[in-house]
Amino acid sequence: MNLMINLFQACIVLALSCIALAEPPAPNNQYLPVPQNGYNYPRPPIGFPPSPPSPGPRPPSPPPSYGPPPGPPARPPSPPPSYGPPPGPPARPPSPPPSYRPPSGPPARPPPSYGPPTVPRPPSPPPSYGPPPGPPARPPTPPIPRPPPSYGPPTGPSPPAPRPPPPSYGPPTGPQRPPRPTYGPPQSDDPSAPGHVHIPGMPYDFNYAVKDDYYGTDFSHNAVSDGDQVKGEYKVLLPDGRLQIVSYIADWKTGFHPTIQYQGEPRYPAPGQPGPGRGGPGGPVGPGGPGGPVSGPY
Repeated sequence: MNLMINLFQACIVLALSCIALAEPPAPNNQYLPVPQNGYNYPRPPIGFPPSPPSPGPRPPSPPPSYGPPPGPPARPPSPPPSYGPPPGPPARPPSPPPSYRPPSGPPARPPPSYGPPTVPRPPSPPPSYGPPPGPPARPPTPPIPRPPPSYGPPTGPSPPAPRPPPPSYGPPTGPQRPPRPTYGPPQSDDPSAPGHVHIPGMPYDFNYAVKDDYYGTDFSHNAVSDGDQVKGEYKVLLPDGRLQIVSYIADWKTGFHPTIQYQGEPRYPAPGQPGPGRGGPGGPVGPGGPGGPVSGPY
């Protein structure tokens, strides 16, 4: 067996040595034209340089002096095992036959020793009871004679029935209900209307101002009231660049009285340019716009 392994390894080493010593094939030159019946190309005007002398034949390579590597030493044959199968458990002695028997049944009952009666049974006497006695009979009631009526039909007109006496109560003496309210025409809010009643309002005082140069928003408002008369003023920057100032006085009797003034001169920009007071997109947020005050009548 070891000899076969050594020969197989020697064949493999020899084949690898032949492959390594063989001359590699010449690579294809991709820059030369594809040969078609030889190389047909014009010869250059300048001659080719002389070819170098070709080397002589290559001397044969000496055979390799090495042989296959020595294999591992042969393993001595293993001795046969000296052990056998494990001893089994000791044989179980045979069981003795059972010494018991099936249980015996109950003892047989003796047959009965009595027979049918020999003396006949006397007949039963008939029942001596009857229906229960009822209550004693009630003697009949003799009829009672009724005398004939002694009245006859009325001979004259019947007297009138007595009338109930008149009530003796008077007007109530306890607390009475309040009189019902009397409704008239609704009262008018017009001070000149007849019957107008003025109720003063609650006094107040407020002011606010908004100024945004980027969007051109500039307005303010302040007012003071004593409950009967209101004095105030609001200012609004108009789209033409003027500042509108409204000063007003209002009361419940004479109404709203504004005084309107303007500051500055109106300016109208060229088409395509934002007007004065419009510093950013969206235009001004002034009176009448979102968040701005509503100017009074003027």
